[in-house]
Amino acid sequence: MNRLSVLVVEDHPDTREMLIDLLTGCGYDVTAAKDGAIAWQLLETLQPDLIVTDLTMPHVSGFELIRHVRDLAEFRHIPVVAISAFGGECLNDAQKAGATHTLRKPFDADNLTGLINTALAA
Repeated sequence: MNRLSVLVVEDHPDTREMLIDLLTGCGYDVTAAKDGAIAWQLLETLQPDLIVTDLTMPHVSGFELIRHVRDLAEFRHIPVVAISAFGGECLNDAQKAGATHTLRKPFDADNLTGLINTALAA
């Protein structure tokens, strides 16, 4: 059975590494990008089963990445979990952009994996 793939998009190296370790430990194949511009390039060849993205990043933000994913038919089906240290309006804006789920940083690992499992089961 093939392992499910997750694209992690996070500009902070420590958070990116934590997400890679967490999701790899859960049995996912994980590819990481440090910003949305790199993630756009990876989408063309990767076709991940799910995307976990920060919202506030240089170059191409998580908001722009989510809109890009939702605008293109070949990616529209991919669930997106948006994470951000900014709650409230920022996370609401992510949902309006098309995020499947949102989560405020710092987050509990079980909360994140629960959202991912829910998104992949839908």
